Amino acid sequence: MIKLQGTLIERLEQALSLICKEASDEQVKHFYEIYEKAGIKPSLSAEKFFRKYGGIRDSYIMLSDPKYNDAISLWCYGNDDNTGNLDYAMQDIDLIMDAAQQEVCPIGFIGYDIPAEVYIGEDGLLYCRYDFKEEIDVFESPAQILEYYLKNNVPIGVDKKPIIKKYR
Repeated sequence: MIKLQGTLIERLEQALSLICKEASDEQVKHFYEIYEKAGIKPSLSAEKFFRKYGGIRDSYIMLSDPKYNDAISLWCYGNDDNTGNLDYAMQDIDLIMDAAQQEVCPIGFIGYDIPAEVYIGEDGLLYCRYDFKEEIDVFESPAQILEYYLKNNVPIGVDKKPIIKKYR
């Protein structure tokens, strides 16, 4: 396990830099195909976000209470073949655009336990819609979103996900 140091936001930024890798050109091509199937033209800011965070590694953030390690989500729509999730995200697009006062694009889920549905504005800000509250929060980075959720269960490190072997 890699130990993280610094403030909560610094540890989260370190963790994200360790568990995320830049998406490959093939992954970005798939990202565009998924959005096209859903009838959505991704914004340049959505592509930049996906390039930076779409190539998740086989690692996870370790928490001070490790029984919740698998409750952290950073998931991009472009990593899936199911356009139903994008269709669902588009149901709230007008609400998010009204709050953002600009065009937005759905990008995925980020959070802890019950993650926020996240949209990105043309300005690169992240607009979060929650199941548990009506307000829409605005953040500059995924680390800030996770900081909002994790104040009481701080990350202590990054570790490899266990490999599960299936036998016939």
